[in-house]
Amino acid sequence: MEAYLHQISTFFANLKSYPVAAALITLGFFAVLAKIVDLSVHRMLKSFCRKSGVTIEEKLLAIIHHPIWVVMLLIGASVVFRWLDLLPQYNYVVRGVFRTLALLVVLTTINRFVTTLFGHWSESREGGTEVINKIEGAAQIALFLVGLALLLAIWRINPAPFITSAGVVGIVVAIAAKDSLSNLFGGISLALDKPFKVGDYIVLDTGERGKVTWVGFRSTRILTRDDVQITIPNAILSETKIINESAPFPRYRIRIKVGVAYGTNIDSAEETLLEVARSNPKISKFPEPRIRFREFGNSALELELLCWAKQPQDRGVVIHEMGKTIYKTFQEKGITIPFPQQDIYVHSSAGRPEPTSNVDSNPKADD
Repeated sequence: MEAYLHQISTFFANLKSYPVAAALITLGFFAVLAKIVDLSVHRMLKSFCRKSGVTIEEKLLAIIHHPIWVVMLLIGASVVFRWLDLLPQYNYVVRGVFRTLALLVVLTTINRFVTTLFGHWSESREGGTEVINKIEGAAQIALFLVGLALLLAIWRINPAPFITSAGVVGIVVAIAAKDSLSNLFGGISLALDKPFKVGDYIVLDTGERGKVTWVGFRSTRILTRDDVQITIPNAILSETKIINESAPFPRYRIRIKVGVAYGTNIDSAEETLLEVARSNPKISKFPEPRIRFREFGNSALELELLCWAKQPQDRGVVIHEMGKTIYKTFQEKGITIPFPQQDIYVHSSAGRPEPTSNVDSNPKADD
């Protein structure tokens, strides 16, 4: 064994006399190493995809296959110059260039890998897209910072002066951009809490109601029923009471009060209201529409129809359609919707009351 190791050391020692041959052997070694690394990464990636359920194995392999070869050859090329008789300053620059190119290839490949992976997760999941996008953005920022630190290390640049300057500049920027930072942290809290998502109908504490069209780091946009777009800073939105009409289910409850005259068959009126609700295609079948008797009013028996619109944005049109249909159906079936009436009596000088109008305070049906 010792003799074998001695032969190897003698071989490499003799290579110093043949720098070109040493360079070619070094490149060949890194080419073989690149193939070994490629096969190893291929196996690990297949295992990862199988365990995590990722179905884009081919895309991921295509992204990292060629960069592995390029990176290993660039590293080998930077090592090759050790065998060549270059001046130290030239050797430093050439090796730095090759290592910088290798770093750029690695960072670009990782960025493509992360973008493809997060894009696949975003497409395969319903909801949570904003959170995935924000995590992807944070990963890209972290990748940039790591790459910058490695680049400084390659060129042997001391980052201390930059960090000190960045600290002073950071304080100034933080003071100047405190509102933007508060909006950024507000956006992060909204992404973590997920009180709504794009497409939901929300009502703010200030009364605005609309559909969420975009959620960003700094602000959120909603489109009102008047087709007016409202942009709300996330710092304000994170501290505002939000009513999400689309959660946990997209349907919206509608209440329609209807009064029927005293003496009306209340069971028939109730069944008529339910038939009207069931015949409207915008009304949800579950939960089923229902009727509630509320009170004995001054002029009518007060009933309330409870039903659910399939979408919150249909609330106005459903109330409109239901009101018209109820009125027409009641007319067809002879069910009277009374209105308040009042009789006024004026006493004559003889002390006897004389009726002056046919308006009675007692409940009467309008025939």
